[in-house]
Amino acid sequence: MIAKISLTISFVLALAVGFLFYKTTKKSVSDDPAMPVIEAPAFANADSVRATVMAFVNGDSLTEKYKFIVDKTAALEQKLKNADQSVKRQAAPLEEEWNKTMKYAEEHPEMSEIEANNTKQRLAELQEELKQIQEKEGLEIQRKEAALQKELQDRVGVFLKKFAAARGIDYVMNYQEGTNLLLYGNKGYDITSEVIAGLNQEYKEELEGKK
Repeated sequence: MIAKISLTISFVLALAVGFLFYKTTKKSVSDDPAMPVIEAPAFANADSVRATVMAFVNGDSLTEKYKFIVDKTAALEQKLKNADQSVKRQAAPLEEEWNKTMKYAEEHPEMSEIEANNTKQRLAELQEELKQIQEKEGLEIQRKEAALQKELQDRVGVFLKKFAAARGIDYVMNYQEGTNLLLYGNKGYDITSEVIAGLNQEYKEELEGKK
């Protein structure tokens, strides 16, 4: 079974928290007039500066409870099973020939050098054919998994952009076992439940719209 698709949304969650330095007396100007420094709007003037608002999402909970991930992961796991069965079907005749060739070689140690070389060559060809079958199916599953990961990132990214704008949130970080981008989070800023509810509602409406 494949692992569940993980919420590792780099464009929303992968940020480094550091010190913010800014000047309110004059704007920064690049030494190169063709490359002007564009000052961030949040620090354009003293009146616009405010405390940064940050919130976080529990990625593990989102992975488990976002219906889109649950449905698509189950479908991907079924595709993996189908791919495994396809490999077995395609490999069966090759494996049968491999076994017969090996048995013949073992039962005829006195075969000529030419026949021995031909046998070795055929065994190598069978091995390569089996490898290609496995790689073809494996690459197709990887492609589908990457496409699903991309769709997940896009969906969550679009939703969080709207959600954060509506609530005045500047940054949304990820709290997830093994890939934490947040060492500590005040539970008062945990928006996981609201995000999951909103994403599931959007996904439900999308499915109903396809009926």
